[in-house]
Amino acid sequence: MQELRSQPFAENLVFCEGPRWYQNRLYVSDMFGHQVLRFDLQGKRELLAEVPGRPS
Repeated sequence: MQELRSQPFAENLVFCEGPRWYQNRLYVSDMFGHQVLRFDLQGKRELLAEVPGRPS
């Protein structure tokens, strides 16, 4: 059986949910961070929106 290891992909996130993979990008809503974010394959973060409520 092959053993897989995980490692952190991003830091300084509060509570991410609703991950979506689309066109080689990971999209998440950081519910308590009040942000919608996108990450590329290298882990570069891009802020797509700041939401005053709780995005989900």
